[in-house]
Amino acid sequence: MRKNIINLIGLLVFGLVVGTVMGKIEKNNSPPKVITGDYQKYIENPKYNIKLFGVNKCVFCKRLKDYLEQNEISYIYANVKENTDSKMQFQELGGTAFPLTIIGNSLIQGFNQDIIKTELIKSGYKIK
Repeated sequence: MRKNIINLIGLLVFGLVVGTVMGKIEKNNSPPKVITGDYQKYIENPKYNIKLFGVNKCVFCKRLKDYLEQNEISYIYANVKENTDSKMQFQELGGTAFPLTIIGNSLIQGFNQDIIKTELIKSGYKIK
């Protein structure tokens, strides 16, 4: 009887772990959200029209930075882990995943190169 209870508890814990992991995978694989609004107060330097919120170990942040640099597009990088103001702005904007990007009047949660390209073109950038 005791062995059955231990097996049942183990099975329940396993189910909870799998459910939690699958929920995170599904969330991370969902397409990026694009929200239109006035985000200019988050861009400290009017010379820039793009701000990328990220962290150093984020693979998608690196991909986005590489994509912008390949297209010779200037941007502001806000490291949420190292800068408290950036972290507060990220939270104010409702950030839940990286990268969180402001392009003009668009806020993009997550990374999808086609969506980023569309938003860049809408903001007047030329893409190679």
